Amino acid sequence: RPLVDAQGRMFGVVHCAPRDEERWNAEVIQDMATCIEEGRAALNFTEKQRNHKRGAFPAVNVGVGFGGGRKVAGNIFVNKKTRRFMNTLLKRRSFWRWSGFMNSAFQTYNEDMYREYAANKASLRASDGTLNWNFDNSVFAALAVNFSDNVICEDHTDDSNKPDGWCGVTSMGLFDPQKGGQMVLWDLKVILDFPSGTTNFIPSALVRHSNLPIQKGEKRYSATQYTGGGLFRWVYNGFQSDKEWFAKAAAKKDVEKRAAIIEQHEKDRATRWEKGLRFFPRLFSNNVQNILKHYCSITIIVSRTGIFDQN
Repeated sequence: RPLVDAQGRMFGVVHCAPRDEERWNAEVIQDMATCIEEGRAALNFTEKQRNHKRGAFPAVNVGVGFGGGRKVAGNIFVNKKTRRFMNTLLKRRSFWRWSGFMNSAFQTYNEDMYREYAANKASLRASDGTLNWNFDNSVFAALAVNFSDNVICEDHTDDSNKPDGWCGVTSMGLFDPQKGGQMVLWDLKVILDFPSGTTNFIPSALVRHSNLPIQKGEKRYSATQYTGGGLFRWVYNGFQSDKEWFAKAAAKKDVEKRAAIIEQHEKDRATRWEKGLRFFPRLFSNNVQNILKHYCSITIIVSRTGIFDQN
Protein backbone atom coordinates (compact mmCIF):
# COMPACT_ATOMS: atom_id res chain seq x y z
CA ARG A 1 0.00 0.00 0.00
CA PRO A 2 1.49 3.37 -0.99
CA LEU A 3 1.99 6.08 1.62
CA VAL A 4 1.03 9.44 0.12
CA ASP A 5 1.37 12.81 1.82
CA ALA A 6 -0.96 15.82 1.53
CA GLN A 7 1.10 17.13 -1.38
CA GLY A 8 0.38 13.97 -3.35
CA ARG A 9 3.89 12.53 -3.08
CA MET A 10 4.45 8.82 -2.54
CA PHE A 11 6.95 8.83 0.31
CA GLY A 12 6.79 5.18 1.32
CA VAL A 13 5.14 1.79 0.99
CA VAL A 14 3.74 -0.38 3.77
CA HIS A 15 2.55 -3.93 4.34
CA CYS A 16 4.83 -5.47 1.72
CA ALA A 17 4.72 -9.27 1.86
CA PRO A 18 4.69 -12.17 -0.63
CA ARG A 19 1.26 -13.34 -1.76
CA ASP A 20 1.53 -16.57 0.20
CA GLU A 21 1.93 -14.85 3.58
CA GLU A 22 1.21 -18.01 5.57
CA ARG A 23 4.06 -19.92 3.94
CA TRP A 24 6.32 -16.87 4.12
CA ASN A 25 5.79 -16.58 7.85
CA ALA A 26 6.30 -20.31 8.42
CA GLU A 27 9.46 -20.73 6.31
CA VAL A 28 11.16 -17.36 6.65
CA ILE A 29 9.88 -15.10 9.39
CA GLN A 30 9.67 -17.71 12.13
CA ASP A 31 13.20 -18.94 11.39
CA MET A 32 14.51 -15.36 11.49
CA ALA A 33 12.89 -14.89 14.90
CA THR A 34 14.44 -18.15 16.11
CA CYS A 35 17.87 -16.97 14.96
CA ILE A 36 17.43 -13.68 16.80
CA GLU A 37 16.49 -15.58 19.95
CA GLU A 38 19.69 -17.61 19.60
CA GLY A 39 21.66 -14.38 19.36
CA ARG A 40 20.02 -12.96 22.48
CA ALA A 41 21.27 -15.94 24.46
CA ALA A 42 24.73 -16.20 22.88
CA LEU A 43 25.97 -12.62 22.59
CA ASN A 44 27.38 -10.20 25.14
CA PHE A 45 26.17 -6.78 24.07
CA THR A 46 28.08 -3.56 24.73
CA GLU A 47 26.47 -0.67 26.57
CA LYS A 48 26.22 1.24 23.29
CA GLN A 49 24.42 -1.70 21.69
CA ARG A 50 22.04 -2.00 24.64
CA ASN A 51 21.08 1.64 25.03
CA HIS A 52 20.67 3.99 22.09
CA LYS A 53 18.23 6.58 20.82
CA ARG A 54 15.94 3.94 19.33
CA GLY A 55 15.30 2.43 22.75
CA ALA A 56 16.63 0.31 25.60
CA PHE A 57 17.13 -2.98 23.79
CA PRO A 58 20.20 -4.65 22.25
CA ALA A 59 20.79 -3.95 18.56
CA VAL A 60 23.66 -4.90 16.26
CA ASN A 61 24.59 -3.23 12.96
CA VAL A 62 26.74 -4.96 10.35
CA GLY A 63 27.77 -4.14 6.82
CA VAL A 64 29.40 -1.10 5.24
CA GLY A 65 29.22 2.45 6.56
CA PHE A 66 30.85 5.87 6.69
CA GLY A 67 30.62 8.62 9.30
CA GLY A 68 30.01 8.32 13.01
CA GLY A 69 33.73 8.64 13.69
CA ARG A 70 34.90 6.65 10.66
CA LYS A 71 37.40 8.53 8.51
CA VAL A 72 36.91 6.30 5.46
CA ALA A 73 34.13 4.09 4.16
CA GLY A 74 34.60 0.67 5.67
CA ASN A 75 33.16 -2.31 7.47
CA ILE A 76 31.06 -1.58 10.55
CA PHE A 77 33.04 -2.82 13.55
CA VAL A 78 31.74 -5.50 15.90
CA ASN A 79 33.78 -7.77 18.19
CA LYS A 80 34.93 -11.20 17.03
CA LYS A 81 32.23 -13.19 18.80
CA THR A 82 29.47 -10.98 17.44
CA ARG A 83 31.03 -11.07 13.98
CA ARG A 84 31.06 -14.87 13.97
CA PHE A 85 27.42 -15.04 14.98
CA MET A 86 26.34 -12.37 12.47
CA ASN A 87 28.22 -14.17 9.69
CA THR A 88 26.23 -17.30 10.52
CA LEU A 89 23.02 -15.28 10.56
CA LEU A 90 23.79 -13.73 7.16
CA LYS A 91 24.25 -17.20 5.64
CA ARG A 92 20.95 -18.45 6.99
CA ARG A 93 18.53 -19.23 4.18
CA SER A 94 15.68 -17.36 5.86
CA PHE A 95 17.67 -14.11 6.03
CA TRP A 96 18.85 -14.56 2.45
CA ARG A 97 15.27 -15.02 1.22
CA TRP A 98 14.09 -12.05 3.26
CA SER A 99 16.84 -9.86 1.84
CA GLY A 100 16.00 -10.86 -1.73
CA PHE A 101 12.30 -10.17 -1.23
CA MET A 102 13.00 -6.74 0.25
CA ASN A 103 15.35 -5.93 -2.63
CA SER A 104 12.73 -6.94 -5.22
CA ALA A 105 10.02 -4.94 -3.46
CA PHE A 106 12.28 -1.89 -3.33
CA GLN A 107 12.96 -2.10 -7.06
CA THR A 108 9.27 -2.59 -7.82
CA TYR A 109 7.95 0.35 -5.82
CA ASN A 110 10.67 2.94 -6.46
CA GLU A 111 12.89 2.02 -9.39
CA ASP A 112 14.62 5.42 -9.66
CA MET A 113 15.69 5.34 -6.02
CA TYR A 114 16.67 1.69 -6.34
CA ARG A 115 18.95 2.46 -9.28
CA GLU A 116 20.83 5.09 -7.29
CA TYR A 117 21.36 2.65 -4.41
CA ALA A 118 22.51 -0.05 -6.85
CA ALA A 119 24.94 2.32 -8.59
CA ASN A 120 26.36 3.51 -5.28
CA LYS A 121 26.98 -0.06 -4.09
CA ALA A 122 28.56 -1.00 -7.42
CA SER A 123 30.95 1.98 -7.18
CA LEU A 124 31.93 1.11 -3.63
CA ARG A 125 32.44 -2.54 -4.47
CA ALA A 126 34.66 -1.68 -7.47
CA SER A 127 36.73 0.78 -5.43
CA ASP A 128 37.46 -1.39 -2.40
CA GLY A 129 37.63 -5.19 -2.37
CA THR A 130 37.94 -5.33 1.42
CA LEU A 131 34.35 -4.25 2.04
CA ASN A 132 32.12 -6.99 3.44
CA TRP A 133 28.64 -6.87 1.96
CA ASN A 134 25.86 -8.56 3.90
CA PHE A 135 23.90 -9.91 0.95
CA ASP A 136 24.66 -10.25 -2.75
CA ASN A 137 20.94 -10.02 -3.48
CA SER A 138 20.47 -6.58 -1.94
CA VAL A 139 21.43 -3.01 -2.85
CA PHE A 140 21.44 -1.98 0.81
CA ALA A 141 24.79 -1.55 2.53
CA ALA A 142 23.94 -2.39 6.13
CA LEU A 143 21.70 -4.47 8.35
CA ALA A 144 20.38 -3.67 11.84
CA VAL A 145 19.02 -6.52 13.93
CA ASN A 146 17.19 -5.78 17.16
CA PHE A 147 18.01 -8.59 19.59
CA SER A 148 14.97 -8.34 21.81
CA ASP A 149 11.69 -10.21 21.96
CA ASN A 150 9.89 -6.98 22.86
CA VAL A 151 11.17 -4.37 20.43
CA ILE A 152 9.57 -1.02 21.26
CA CYS A 153 11.31 1.73 19.32
CA GLU A 154 11.06 5.21 20.78
CA ASP A 155 10.24 8.31 18.73
CA HIS A 156 13.32 9.03 16.60
CA THR A 157 14.78 9.73 13.17
CA ASP A 158 17.75 7.88 11.69
CA ASP A 159 19.84 10.95 10.97
CA SER A 160 22.74 9.08 9.37
CA ASN A 161 20.52 7.52 6.69
CA LYS A 162 20.02 9.05 3.26
CA PRO A 163 17.41 11.86 3.59
CA ASP A 164 15.92 11.20 0.16
CA GLY A 165 16.12 7.43 0.56
CA TRP A 166 14.25 4.54 2.10
CA CYS A 167 15.10 1.89 4.60
CA GLY A 168 13.19 -1.39 4.77
CA VAL A 169 11.89 -2.48 8.19
CA THR A 170 10.40 -5.92 8.81
CA SER A 171 8.35 -6.88 11.83
CA MET A 172 8.22 -10.45 13.12
CA GLY A 173 6.96 -12.39 16.11
CA LEU A 174 3.83 -13.69 17.83
CA PHE A 175 1.66 -10.68 18.66
CA ASP A 176 -1.74 -9.21 17.79
CA PRO A 177 -1.05 -6.37 15.29
CA GLN A 178 -4.47 -4.86 16.02
CA LYS A 179 -3.57 -4.38 19.68
CA GLY A 180 0.10 -3.41 19.51
CA GLY A 181 3.29 -3.10 17.48
CA GLN A 182 1.89 -0.46 15.11
CA MET A 183 4.31 1.96 13.45
CA VAL A 184 3.70 5.63 14.28
CA LEU A 185 4.82 8.35 11.84
CA TRP A 186 4.66 11.35 14.13
CA ASP A 187 5.25 14.24 11.72
CA LEU A 188 2.60 12.90 9.38
CA LYS A 189 0.13 11.95 12.11
CA VAL A 190 -0.25 8.39 10.81
CA ILE A 191 -0.49 5.09 12.72
CA LEU A 192 0.08 1.95 10.63
CA ASP A 193 -0.74 -1.66 11.44
CA PHE A 194 2.53 -3.60 11.22
CA PRO A 195 1.81 -7.36 11.27
CA SER A 196 4.52 -9.98 11.56
CA GLY A 197 6.09 -10.82 8.20
CA THR A 198 5.40 -7.48 6.56
CA THR A 199 7.91 -4.85 5.47
CA ASN A 200 7.54 -1.07 5.53
CA PHE A 201 9.66 1.29 3.42
CA ILE A 202 9.99 4.78 4.89
CA PRO A 203 12.41 7.75 4.65
CA SER A 204 13.63 7.16 8.20
CA ALA A 205 16.00 10.14 8.19
CA LEU A 206 13.09 12.50 7.52
CA VAL A 207 10.11 11.10 9.39
CA ARG A 208 9.98 10.71 13.16
CA HIS A 209 8.83 7.17 13.82
CA SER A 210 8.32 4.68 16.62
CA ASN A 211 6.18 1.66 17.35
CA LEU A 212 3.55 0.97 19.99
CA PRO A 213 3.93 -1.56 22.84
CA ILE A 214 2.65 -5.10 22.40
CA GLN A 215 0.50 -7.05 24.87
CA LYS A 216 1.89 -8.87 27.89
CA GLY A 217 3.23 -12.32 26.98
CA GLU A 218 3.61 -11.51 23.27
CA LYS A 219 6.89 -11.36 21.35
CA ARG A 220 8.01 -8.97 18.64
CA TYR A 221 11.31 -8.71 16.73
CA SER A 222 12.49 -6.53 13.87
CA ALA A 223 15.27 -6.20 11.30
CA THR A 224 16.15 -3.32 8.98
CA GLN A 225 18.23 -2.85 5.84
CA TYR A 226 19.54 0.62 5.05
CA THR A 227 22.37 2.62 3.47
CA GLY A 228 23.96 5.51 5.32
CA GLY A 229 23.91 8.87 3.57
CA GLY A 230 27.63 9.24 4.15
CA LEU A 231 28.34 6.46 1.65
CA PHE A 232 26.66 8.46 -1.11
CA ARG A 233 28.71 11.55 -0.21
CA TRP A 234 31.87 9.41 -0.13
CA VAL A 235 31.30 8.19 -3.69
CA TYR A 236 30.22 11.65 -4.94
CA ASN A 237 33.44 13.15 -3.56
CA GLY A 238 35.56 10.67 -5.46
CA PHE A 239 35.93 8.21 -2.54
CA GLN A 240 36.94 10.76 0.03
CA SER A 241 35.34 12.81 2.81
CA ASP A 242 34.01 16.35 2.39
CA LYS A 243 37.00 17.60 4.41
CA GLU A 244 39.50 15.84 2.15
CA TRP A 245 37.73 17.00 -1.00
CA PHE A 246 37.79 20.67 0.01
CA ALA A 247 41.41 20.43 1.15
CA LYS A 248 42.48 19.07 -2.24
CA ALA A 249 40.35 21.59 -4.11
CA ALA A 250 41.78 24.48 -2.11
CA ALA A 251 45.32 23.28 -2.85
CA LYS A 252 44.93 23.62 -6.63
CA LYS A 253 47.31 26.25 -7.98
CA ASP A 254 45.08 27.48 -10.80
CA VAL A 255 42.96 30.11 -9.00
CA GLU A 256 40.17 30.27 -11.59
CA LYS A 257 39.93 26.48 -11.90
CA ARG A 258 39.94 26.13 -8.12
CA ALA A 259 37.13 28.66 -7.74
CA ALA A 260 35.07 27.04 -10.49
CA ILE A 261 35.39 23.55 -8.99
CA ILE A 262 34.41 24.70 -5.51
CA GLU A 263 31.53 26.81 -6.86
CA GLN A 264 30.12 23.86 -8.81
CA HIS A 265 30.50 21.58 -5.80
CA GLU A 266 28.64 24.03 -3.57
CA LYS A 267 25.94 24.46 -6.22
CA ASP A 268 25.44 20.69 -6.37
CA ARG A 269 25.18 20.53 -2.58
CA ALA A 270 22.66 23.37 -2.52
CA THR A 271 20.39 21.70 -5.08
CA ARG A 272 20.77 18.16 -3.72
CA TRP A 273 17.50 18.35 -1.81
CA GLU A 274 15.57 19.61 -4.83
CA LYS A 275 17.02 16.83 -6.99
CA GLY A 276 16.08 14.31 -4.33
CA LEU A 277 12.39 15.11 -4.79
CA ARG A 278 12.38 12.93 -7.90
CA PHE A 279 12.53 9.93 -5.58
CA PHE A 280 9.15 10.90 -4.11
CA PRO A 281 6.94 10.90 -7.23
CA ARG A 282 3.50 12.45 -7.38
CA LEU A 283 0.50 10.15 -6.98
CA PHE A 284 -0.67 10.68 -10.55
CA SER A 285 2.73 10.37 -12.21
CA ASN A 286 3.21 7.51 -14.67
CA ASN A 287 5.57 5.69 -12.30
CA VAL A 288 3.10 5.62 -9.43
CA GLN A 289 0.16 4.76 -11.68
CA ASN A 290 2.05 1.73 -13.01
CA ILE A 291 2.71 0.58 -9.46
CA LEU A 292 -0.95 0.98 -8.51
CA LYS A 293 -2.08 -0.86 -11.63
CA HIS A 294 0.21 -3.87 -11.43
CA TYR A 295 1.42 -4.35 -7.88
CA CYS A 296 -0.55 -2.61 -5.15
CA SER A 297 -3.85 -3.09 -3.44
CA ILE A 298 -6.21 -0.18 -4.08
CA THR A 299 -5.82 1.10 -0.52
CA ILE A 300 -3.78 4.30 -0.41
CA ILE A 301 -2.81 5.74 2.97
CA VAL A 302 -2.87 9.54 2.81
CA SER A 303 -1.35 11.81 5.43
CA ARG A 304 -3.02 15.12 6.21
CA THR A 305 0.33 16.86 6.18
CA GLY A 306 3.12 17.07 3.64
CA ILE A 307 6.37 15.27 4.26
CA PHE A 308 8.27 18.41 3.25
CA ASP A 309 6.06 20.91 5.11
CA GLN A 310 8.50 20.94 8.01
CA ASN A 311 11.39 22.09 5.79
